[in-house]
Amino acid sequence: MAAKKPKGPPEKILDCGLDKDDEAFLYFVDKRGNVTRMARGVAKARTEVILVTGIKRERGYMYYLDDDGDLVREPDTSRG
Repeated sequence: MAAKKPKGPPEKILDCGLDKDDEAFLYFVDKRGNVTRMARGVAKARTEVILVTGIKRERGYMYYLDDDGDLVREPDTSRG
């Protein structure tokens, strides 16, 4: 039997309050749950960990920084 897919709106899981520069950097949450960034428009740009969160990622969710610079997650509906 297939596992149940999570449903619902985005959920704020950590108040980080990071100041983001979306024009210069791409921000993402790595597989360890750390907030990282890399320079936009640079081939083979190195990633830089900017916040070690200590969270454990769960399957079925996508994790990202919202407009306030806080870590949120929401159900990943792109995978079938």
